[in-house]
Amino acid sequence: MLSWKLSLSLVAVALLNFGCKSELAMPSGSNSIGNGNGSTLNPLTNPANASQILIGKEVYDSNGNVITGTLEDIEELDLTQALPANGYFSSYTNSPTEDQICQTETILGVTGNRICQNTSMAAGSSNQILSGNTFYDGSGNKVAGTIVSIGALNLAQTLPASGYFSGSTNTPTQSQICQTETILGVTGNRICQ
Repeated sequence: MLSWKLSLSLVAVALLNFGCKSELAMPSGSNSIGNGNGSTLNPLTNPANASQILIGKEVYDSNGNVITGTLEDIEELDLTQALPANGYFSSYTNSPTEDQICQTETILGVTGNRICQNTSMAAGSSNQILSGNTFYDGSGNKVAGTIVSIGALNLAQTLPASGYFSGSTNTPTQSQICQTETILGVTGNRICQ
């Protein structure tokens, strides 16, 4: 009996030398661990389960049973990637900036400063907006229009390649167009040879 107690005490001392608490290193149902101080495991009031312990780590419960952790250890969380369902992270990278977020919106504590538009809208381009006017493109960048404003089109002259017109002058008449021919919506009445 003395030999058994002595062996148990030596094991407890050896575990203490490795930095383990004797009451966790040597769980048992007895009243004494064998380290001479009469320590026993106390029942846990809020015991952890495997999903609350880092994956691969082992702990003892109040009954001395070993629990192996299953909590995912993500380590570094990349904020440009979709979040996992759950897990532990010790650091993160790629925090969002104000320029990545729409005005008045806040994500992860960052309030955006970009003017945003609904992506279901057809995005405009500079060649679709009159010169002298500005707009924001689909990326929130301020862009100047490039369509030239011609004013009133003089229909007696050659048409420009493109541009915005606000009216027309010198509209053709029927007497300027051969019979059965139509130009600019006007059908001619002249007999042409």
